[in-house]
Amino acid sequence: MCRYSFVCNAILSICNEADGERLNDLASLCADMTAACPALASEWLGVFQSLCNPSRHIASYTDVLKEVDVKHLDIHSNLATLTAILVARQCFSLQDFVVQAIQSLLKAWNEGNEMIKFCFIKSIVAHFSFSKC
Repeated sequence: MCRYSFVCNAILSICNEADGERLNDLASLCADMTAACPALASEWLGVFQSLCNPSRHIASYTDVLKEVDVKHLDIHSNLATLTAILVARQCFSLQDFVVQAIQSLLKAWNEGNEMIKFCFIKSIVAHFSFSKC
């Protein structure tokens, strides 16, 4: 329950943060906490999956979905920053995230919600430099 609470509160704080430096500090704190408690990785992937496809969300993340409007494009950059830092700090692999995102994106596409998910995924991909791979 503590991991769930931490992830939900972190997502809410990150979505509402307007200051870039504080956003980076919050995302770094999340990465540090995940390094100390690796079980948080599955929580992050679960909440991101729920945000990518809110109509078919994992029931345990309804607390986040009630507070976060995924149609609000301003949060996408903040969530992408968090995701990029978590991946860069090896809290979970880029492959694990992409697999989760693609599955959610395909479900959303089939349900007619492709624009929301496309914008979110596009924001996340923009934070990664694939030219270095």
